[in-house]
Amino acid sequence: MIRVLLISLALTACARQPIKPDGPVDLRCNPACETACDVRAPEWQPADPDSPAAWDDLVTQVLIPLAAKAETCEARRAACVACIERGREHGVIR
Repeated sequence: MIRVLLISLALTACARQPIKPDGPVDLRCNPACETACDVRAPEWQPADPDSPAAWDDLVTQVLIPLAAKAETCEARRAACVACIERGREHGVIR
């Protein structure tokens, strides 16, 4: 019984400890974190601007593409936040 206790204590002492750097280090994140998101709305070009049906074109020409851009931008932002949080967790960012 004492032998098991001593072995478990020895193994606990040998557990992996994170290595903390002495100076600044580069945090390697996805390169998409360094580029700005394009959230400009596409131009609305209805066939007949005076027609009430022109408002239907607004959805397909502007809103749907803009929502897709915003979704892509949000996914990139979330990946950047996760990278920064991992850096904080490992002690390379304060």
